[in-house]
Amino acid sequence: MRNKLGISFFLTSWACGVFLAVFVLQGGLFAQESCTGAAEIGDETVNGSTQGAPRSGDSDCGRSDNSPSHWYKFTAKSNGSVTVSTCGSDYDTVLSVYSDCPGEEANELTCNDDTCNVQSEVEFTAVEGGEYLIRVAGYRGDTGNYTLAVASQGDVPEPETCEDVPEVAITDTAEGNTGGAANTGSASCGSSTRSGDAVFRHVATQECLLTASTCGSDYDTVLSIHSGCPPTEANQLACNDDACDLQSTVAYEVEAGESY
Repeated sequence: MRNKLGISFFLTSWACGVFLAVFVLQGGLFAQESCTGAAEIGDETVNGSTQGAPRSGDSDCGRSDNSPSHWYKFTAKSNGSVTVSTCGSDYDTVLSVYSDCPGEEANELTCNDDTCNVQSEVEFTAVEGGEYLIRVAGYRGDTGNYTLAVASQGDVPEPETCEDVPEVAITDTAEGNTGGAANTGSASCGSSTRSGDAVFRHVATQECLLTASTCGSDYDTVLSIHSGCPPTEANQLACNDDACDLQSTVAYEVEAGESY
């Protein structure tokens, strides 16, 4: 089964008594055991196990020819690089990417055995609309539980002005994921100056303490509030890295009619 991963973002105004929440929903699918009909995967992280999977596929690394395997299909939404990783899995994985079925060395684009301890990571260049087959296998037939993460860095347009970013009100609800996002700003905390980010614009309707939180998100977030766009350290009003485990909470006294 898989879990779609992203950010959970809460914007609250305790003085005003209303809230904005942003959630990423969870879904599920079963990995496919052959390259034909491989399970669709996007910029996300999925979990699975090759224990009991049939043997399939050939690759030129990790002595993984005909190892028990799971297969996924990634369709590129834009030109750019794609990184696939099994770092954090509990066995000696081998990753390979193919341009087509069958999953053999003739169609192989890249392969890796050991990058992060005995787990694997590959990077390849994708073309918009292209379909790429990802094989999760094991060294010399090894099997186990895996975590498969896919992240693409495509041609993501950056906002030119504050009017180009989504505007959110206290009562709005939205969803988001920073996987593959461009870097549009900077902040003074969390070593996040070059991180891919999501930027929202909020116009305060009254004076109150505005609190933003990503508690409950699935990665190490950084939150900052700024008085201008693009957001920079020069116009930063507040910043937080770790408030609730690796997630963030930040607050600032806002003024009615001002944009943040």
